[in-house]
Amino acid sequence: MKRNRSETSRSGSTLGEALSPSTKDRLHGLRDALEKQVREAIESQRSEARPPWRRKQESVTSPGSSKANKEAVSAIQTRTVMADEEHEYRNVALGVEPRRLRSGAAPNVKKPKFEYWDFPSEAAVREPSPLSVSDFDRSSLEGLLNAGSGPLDVAGEDLFVVLGLDFGTSSTKLIVRLPFEPGTPTIAIPAPKACRSREGPYLWRTLLWLREDGGFLPWPEDGAKELNSLKQGLIQGRSDKKVSNCTVPFEVNRAQAGAAYLAFVIRYARGWLLQNRRDLFRGRSPRWFVNLGMPTATYDDPNLVGPYRRIGAAALQLARIDNPVTVKSVQRFLDDLHIREAGASEEAAEALGVAVLPEAAAEVTGFAKSIRGAPGLYFLVDVGALTLDACMFLLSQESNSSNLYAFMDALVRPLGVESFHWFLSEGKTEDQFAEQCCRMLHAIVWNTKVRRNPRADNWKPGNNVPVFLAGGGAANRLHKCIVESLDPWLKENVCNDGIRRLELSVPDTMETPEPLQNLGRMAVAYGLSFPPTEIGRIMPMREIEDVPPPAHTDIGILYISKDQV
Repeated sequence: MKRNRSETSRSGSTLGEALSPSTKDRLHGLRDALEKQVREAIESQRSEARPPWRRKQESVTSPGSSKANKEAVSAIQTRTVMADEEHEYRNVALGVEPRRLRSGAAPNVKKPKFEYWDFPSEAAVREPSPLSVSDFDRSSLEGLLNAGSGPLDVAGEDLFVVLGLDFGTSSTKLIVRLPFEPGTPTIAIPAPKACRSREGPYLWRTLLWLREDGGFLPWPEDGAKELNSLKQGLIQGRSDKKVSNCTVPFEVNRAQAGAAYLAFVIRYARGWLLQNRRDLFRGRSPRWFVNLGMPTATYDDPNLVGPYRRIGAAALQLARIDNPVTVKSVQRFLDDLHIREAGASEEAAEALGVAVLPEAAAEVTGFAKSIRGAPGLYFLVDVGALTLDACMFLLSQESNSSNLYAFMDALVRPLGVESFHWFLSEGKTEDQFAEQCCRMLHAIVWNTKVRRNPRADNWKPGNNVPVFLAGGGAANRLHKCIVESLDPWLKENVCNDGIRRLELSVPDTMETPEPLQNLGRMAVAYGLSFPPTEIGRIMPMREIEDVPPPAHTDIGILYISKDQV
């Protein structure tokens, strides 16, 4: 068998052969202790009392049942589509600017070739990574991480704590909610100063460092390798791919790096609460639950949702034990049978305290719960640092008064604010970037109009399409212009009244320990802080069939021939 260079000495003997018996015994003991901690943490989580929202959910039809979904589809979808609209959709999908076919004839237009731009999964934001951290900031962060790790030695009434975790490409946001306590305390957790983005005190840079001994760090250190682009590889289906700048003796894949990063975030949140809001926990036994968001388009792919759930479950369980976050400890959790089952099953993940939800549903939760959240079709455009995430969805209310989000169509592409600068660096122009964004948004709208929900009132003259422009890059000039250009495009090609801009907001009743200028940037984390059943039921695109075109009718049967006279 070919030996790894790191495990072979100059004389050819393996590292194991060079160790003394006492050292071998100590290493075996450490391995066995870690495995014991893994088993105990997971069994402890599985044996905890089921949260009230799960018990309530068990008394009604399962949200994922095919019967419930078919009934919902039949209530919101219309089975009619016009033949000329079908032709128009093909033009849009192939990159031809659609034209209203008033005569019903097909336009004689040569379809130009168009390709979406992409960038490597290792692409990083332009904000420089920190090169050092002060002793004070490091000591403060270490203290909170230590306080948040390990079981709490408290026996008392259950205290359910939901962590809404917005895992972003450039930064991560976290909001904690105690949903069953008086006043429903909801707290935005400030990011540690050693890890903050310069854009705000609640933005934790999505960065990690790796020591040569295989230990992960949430801060920079001499000799440690920076690991960035932690989310990009996951949403591109590359969780098992190695991080490019990490080589032997420790090759790290994206699942390991993502789980390690989230474990630090969860540990810190626990520690911050225990240190700064100790009164909430006095005499109570906390039960932690994590809602992890992911892009709506990738949420529709089970092959991408599974790794997300697995990584989230491993991170939460690793955060619960008093053990260093290392390549080996992370992998022990990722390999555990129950953690693997969590990746394959929504129910198994919830049993381990984790749910993965589409960011769009979380982002509009505050709106959906407000008096403005009327049933209907909505378009959400989320501008991130590296990605542009857009979707059309139907919002409705079920008989039990919970919200239902039925996703018609969604796309996510590397067309965010930072991506624009990567785009220009390749010699391309702003107009070409705008065309990329417009084609993406047009394709979502047109597919929804023609195939997914063709008879929605939004397409009729006198009506419009409500549009949310959200995300950290929502104020960016170029992206604002792109979204505003939907108005004349719809008026010309759909003959409705264009778009109607709506604003997403976060209630100012949320506790913010440090000043927060842009509440809207916390909308995803805020929505994720609700128990999953309070967010609502999610119907991904794969559960909603396309509306079939009408059957062709032989119009000859409408006429009387001379032979019939």
